[in-house]
Parts: sequence; C-alpha cells; structure tokens
Amino acid sequence: MNKEELHNSSTNNVAMTTYRYTSVYETVLYVSIWHGFYANGRCMDFKIVPTQESMKVLEGSRLLFKETADGFCLLLSKDFKTKNILFKEPIQLFFYLRCLNDYFINFTQLSYTSSTCFDFKQKELSTLLHQGETVGTLDILAMDNDGVKGGIALTVNQDGELYNGEEDREATDYRIQFAARLVYVQYWFYGKEELLKQAKYMLRITGVDLAGEGLSFDMSKVQDQNKKLYVVAGALTPIPLQQRFKGHLVLEANSQDSKWSSYKKILPWPTAKNIIKSESSSDCYAQIFVKL
Repeated sequence: MNKEELHNSSTNNVAMTTYRYTSVYETVLYVSIWHGFYANGRCMDFKIVPTQESMKVLEGSRLLFKETADGFCLLLSKDFKTKNILFKEPIQLFFYLRCLNDYFINFTQLSYTSSTCFDFKQKELSTLLHQGETVGTLDILAMDNDGVKGGIALTVNQDGELYNGEEDREATDYRIQFAARLVYVQYWFYGKEELLKQAKYMLRITGVDLAGEGLSFDMSKVQDQNKKLYVVAGALTPIPLQQRFKGHLVLEANSQDSKWSSYKKILPWPTAKNIIKSESSSDCYAQIFVKL
C-alpha cells in the first residue's frame, strides 16, 4: 500500500463525531447593579469578589462564582445532588465590592464624600439589596473608608432547596439600584468685558427638552477672586445628571432688535467632571465655562 492509499484508507475509516456542548451548571442567583445616570441603566463600575472564607464555602457547596459586567452570578453543578444533612443548612456568603470609577460619587445621589462603605443584604419579600427604592444613607456604614467600597451579605439554600434534586429552577435576580445625582446647572460665560456687560440683558437660554419640561435660568454678573468678570446663568431647579442628555440648550438673543439678534450658540451639557458641592448646603452644581 503506497502513501496515497494509506492516507485514503485512514481517513475513510475515521468515524465523524458531532460534539454538542451542554452546560453542567445551573444559575442559582444573579446580582446586578443599576444606575439612573447611565443610558442603558446598567452600572459596570464595581469589582466584586467573594471573601476567602466564602470562596471555601462555595467550593465545598459545589457552587461557582462568576463575575459579570454589572455584578455576578452563582452557579450550581448539576452533577452534584445530595440529601446529605450538611447541605440542608442555609449557606452564608459575603462579597467585597469596590468602585473603579473615580467620579462615581459625582453622579450618584448620595452624600458628597470621597469615602463611602455600603452594607448590602437581602430583605424579606424583596429582590432589592438595600432599604429603599434606591441606595441611600440607611445602606451606608458609619466608618472611615478609603474610596467607595462595601459588602454584600447573602444567604442561599435557606430551606435546602438547592440540593433537593429539582431541575430547571428559576434563578433569583437581586438588584442594587443607584439614583442619579440632582444638580443645578450653571453656565459661566467669559470673554470681552464689553460683551459681558450686555450679555446679562441681551441673551437667554432656550431649547430645553428634558423629560418634556423646560429649564429656567437666572442671569447674573459675578467677579471671581481675581476680579475676572463672568455672566453666570444658573438653573432655578435641579435635574438628574445623565450620561447622555436628550434635547439641547441654546444661548441666543433675547430680542431681535439688538446687535445680538443673529447670535446663537449650542451649549454643552454637564458631565460628571463638572460637579462641585455648595459650601453652605447639600446642593451640588454642574459648573460649565463657556466663551462668548
């Protein structure tokens, strides 16, 4: 048999096999983080890991921790079913979370501080892991902390349900929901002094379309510590800070009879980097500097 005949004989005798992938895990629960600031609602600013002790418990319980873009999930091996009394007991787990976004507090409706420690845990008859509809002061521990961090305490298998042999169990979907920070938008206009002296009376901000509501501004002239003149347009009501705003703001002439009649400038919306806290209250401002 020559080389060609040997090759044909070998390939013709090989049975063709079709592989089908089947997961050997079922999802027990999801934990996802949501935020009103983001356009799609999903918050991907946190790193979450089990404690070393919880990791050992997970391994002993045949549970697998899997990090997702906006949280994590727990998976149970389908090949492991037992009526062992040890697995009828509730399983206590704890996870560390750490924020990776330096501007998180800027756009989150919480106390404006660089140190925050969250305390998230299950509530009866709820899939939210905090006290209110959104994360608030009741979910924050009073302790010194470096950065935005916290923990999540979960109890699974409370009635031994994970190891009773049931298949296709519906996973529990736990959520953490943050609210977007309410801010007062401020435009600080600068430029030639003769223009600024007229701008307060000749210009207005229009074209707002924010959830179907207009946004009113008050114009005033301000000098900073270096005696530099600004015209400041401050919003009279706060708005929730957004990753992407709908609509737009336009700076235009207040009257068609002035030399400003043809003036028009589309103004930028605030970003998380523009936020400052008031020195006299809990209010926060989005300061944006614009040249006339």
